[in-house]
Amino acid sequence: RKDAQWLLRYGQQQATPRWQPEEAVLVECRQVEQVVELLIRQKTMVHNALEALQAQPVVSPAVLEQLRQTLLHLEEQVQQLEAKLLTTLEARY
Repeated sequence: RKDAQWLLRYGQQQATPRWQPEEAVLVECRQVEQVVELLIRQKTMVHNALEALQAQPVVSPAVLEQLRQTLLHLEEQVQQLEAKLLTTLEARY
């Protein structure tokens, strides 16, 4: 009960700013960053699969090529999104 009274007084005495939603650009940057992290994890998975495949005594050339192409595609996507993130941040700040 006493604590509640103290909290009430504190809230009445302290001017608190109204909550404002984050700027759209920050939300967008956070989304891009999350996707970049996801793509990096996928790159790691594909890289590990590629290494495991190459350690096999028999390697399917088609599978090997598909994994290499997937890895290249993921690397390109990461680079594009990182460039977009940098451009967005430089334009805003």
